[in-house]
Amino acid sequence: MKPDIILLAHGSRDERWKAPFENILLQAQQSLTKQQVGLAYMEMSAPSLKEVADMMIANGSESVVILPLFMASGGHLRKDVPEQVEQLKALYPQITVSLEPPIGEHSLIQAAMLDIVKTAAQ
Repeated sequence: MKPDIILLAHGSRDERWKAPFENILLQAQQSLTKQQVGLAYMEMSAPSLKEVADMMIANGSESVVILPLFMASGGHLRKDVPEQVEQLKALYPQITVSLEPPIGEHSLIQAAMLDIVKTAAQ
């Protein structure tokens, strides 16, 4: 069984800031129809990582992968998120919870950004 996915974004007081992340969520939910896909925020926005995990587990999730929609590993990804992951593991020992590297470190994202830079330079 494939793991369910929690996309994790930073959060903002500006509701418009959420739009690109909600669009990614919608597209992921439409493509990954056999898995739950949720969107959580670190701060200033809801729902939280715990709230999304609680919902997925209540809906039968046995394995959750957290994918940070961050460009790089700053303080949140070095300290705050791992602490939250450990809390989830302690709260739900029957569930496999794993944390992926930030999406900005992925070669596909870096290649897409380079393409955008090249387009802007034309």
